[in-house]
Amino acid sequence: MKKILLSISICIVSATSIAQISIAQSDMPQAGETFISTTAAVDISIDPSDTGPNHTWDFQNLQPLTSATDTFYSMSDISLIYQLLFSGANLAAKSGFTIAIDQLTLAEVYLIYKNSSAQFEQYGYAGTFDGIPVPIIYGANDVIYKFPLQYGDVDSSESDFALGLPGVGYVSQQRKRVNTVDGWGTVITPAGNFEALRITSVITDIDSVFIDTLNLGTNVTLKSYEYKWLATGSGAPVLQINAQDVLGLPVVSEVSYQDTALQTGIDIPEANQSFSFTFFPNPVSENLVLQTHSEIRPGLEMKVTDISGKCIIHCNIVQPVSFFDVSGLENGIYLLTVGSVSAMQNRLLVVQR
Repeated sequence: MKKILLSISICIVSATSIAQISIAQSDMPQAGETFISTTAAVDISIDPSDTGPNHTWDFQNLQPLTSATDTFYSMSDISLIYQLLFSGANLAAKSGFTIAIDQLTLAEVYLIYKNSSAQFEQYGYAGTFDGIPVPIIYGANDVIYKFPLQYGDVDSSESDFALGLPGVGYVSQQRKRVNTVDGWGTVITPAGNFEALRITSVITDIDSVFIDTLNLGTNVTLKSYEYKWLATGSGAPVLQINAQDVLGLPVVSEVSYQDTALQTGIDIPEANQSFSFTFFPNPVSENLVLQTHSEIRPGLEMKVTDISGKCIIHCNIVQPVSFFDVSGLENGIYLLTVGSVSAMQNRLLVVQR
């Protein structure tokens, strides 16, 4: 009798179809909302091209690593100077993101947005640089979504920003974003099942960095991908997969999903926001520059590991800016690990000549 009932249940589920949803302004984050984002272990079997209409994406077996909260504010909740400089913006998100030039770091960073009936766009960044409020205002805004979002939609935007401080350095970026709504259906994550739209963003960045004190600069073009699953009323994506372009193919670098882990007491350590680093160029051919944005402490180290898990480079970090010769590495994808026993962070490093 139990076998017969189970068979009937399966038939009912498989015969059920869902309706295609649409995403609008009201489905974006609102001031006062806080979201929990859990970063999961990257699974090499993930295929970002797996999508389509009335589709099911099964990510229920993702293994959580760290979790953190993202809080959104109205512009009236942050510094008055930012309200004046980012005229028209109506939303700010506190971020663990940092920007560093030489030994000065842009901290207490907010991502500044405008959420309107037409689109959700980023106006730039705001933070303090060596204790002084500094805005990074986009010359043209990064349009993240255009509304209403529906299956089959394609749109694009171009944005840019530049930050220069005399005697310190210069950072600029030109970005082109192409968005395609390439799927709809059910996405399953460790947090539950969601009816969602899948949006793929192909992002091409031209990044320029120059550090005055080192008399060193770089100009590199990078291509990356964002795969986001949006549900009605979800605010933030219920699932996001980021990938880097390697020889024309997307290689998954980060997986995160909207979670309830911090409320339910699941034993996941909250991400250490006090430690961060940047490195450039990536892809790299010969010389890699690595810069830490927090206090150098005993036990801080850097490792480069190949795809088989073999450690190729392993050394201690004793100064804020370090240089590494990687000319002996073969072309390919490596895992760059920086940190100490208490806090390690991983990035994908591409060697390409």
